[in-house]
Amino acid sequence: MELRILTDDDYPILTTFLADRIESSLFLQSNALRAGLTDKGERFQGTYAGAFEDGTLTGVAAHYWNGNIILQAPGTVEALVPFVLEQTARHLGGVLGPFSQALAALDCLGIHGD
Repeated sequence: MELRILTDDDYPILTTFLADRIESSLFLQSNALRAGLTDKGERFQGTYAGAFEDGTLTGVAAHYWNGNIILQAPGTVEALVPFVLEQTARHLGGVLGPFSQALAALDCLGIHGD
């Protein structure tokens, strides 16, 4: 698996990946459309990290200006979440995404609700 930060050049592959999962990817899709994939810390912007297998995008985690991480990372959460956090200097405000992925993200970060 290759992990890397996505750029505006990756926008077409991101939207194709998200289109197949649109019902649980609306925030990612909307923010990318509105602000692009370049992160300058402004409203709606974030650092987008992608997981790739054989050149195909298989997961994405974005760490946004407000500290939230939003996921669409089936099977790649445990790799993407720590990676995207290492790439930003932001605090973690919250985790959003499909329920099982959000729980996996919290678990890999050692955050457990009781």
